[in-house]
Amino acid sequence: MVYTDNQTFTNRWNFETDAVIADITLYAYWVKTYNVTFNSNGGSKVPAQTVKVCGKASEPYPAPIREIGYVFLGWYTDNQTFTNRWDFEENNIVADTILFAKWEAIEHELDKRLFRRWNGDPAMPYTSYEPNFREYLWDKNLTTFWTSNDPMITESNGVLPPKGLTFDLGKIYTLTYFKIWHRSGFFEPQNGYWAFAWHNPKTIRIYGAVEPNVRKAYDHSDDPAHQNQKWIFLGEFDTVKPSGLPL
Repeated sequence: MVYTDNQTFTNRWNFETDAVIADITLYAYWVKTYNVTFNSNGGSKVPAQTVKVCGKASEPYPAPIREIGYVFLGWYTDNQTFTNRWDFEENNIVADTILFAKWEAIEHELDKRLFRRWNGDPAMPYTSYEPNFREYLWDKNLTTFWTSNDPMITESNGVLPPKGLTFDLGKIYTLTYFKIWHRSGFFEPQNGYWAFAWHNPKTIRIYGAVEPNVRKAYDHSDDPAHQNQKWIFLGEFDTVKPSGLPL
């Protein structure tokens, strides 16, 4: 914008309608602006804004979104702590500003329709697809869990029951808890009650991976060829009886 009067800048020159009838000097009018950027913290991208000094930023619409399991709670000037919420109607921009999205994780049961069998190693093809094998392990319907003919299940020195099993959740999740189903409590005269007894898991280690090509073995983390194919140790858990006593 240019004006015919310097300092006061009240007479703006209109290039379409104003005519030059004498020598004239036009003066540029400069406006101080600041950049407002939005860090969506894992959400959808939000365009930056340019705002005049002491002006107000516009609240982004629509609000950013994330994967299922997160609710957007607003924009803040402090990341991580999220104590200073930005008020788009009241707060003025007086410097370059970064606003951070706050999210709240909500718990929901994973969509089991996305689960699928996965052995983690192309060198170990599947050889068994009976209906009571791994296809249904997440629905409490697995009766032949310790078979030695199922390549999804790994064994050590022929020792049964199996050491571990692997399956694909179908998406990347943040797990808050999980449930392990034990054998039913039916009674056999020679073995007694099977609930919380033999062939039930006592100590459980959980690993996760974000790369689809991670291999089955747990020892690739130090191999440069597999740096992006790591198993991530999530935790170790001990099974206890309802009484609180160990197995």
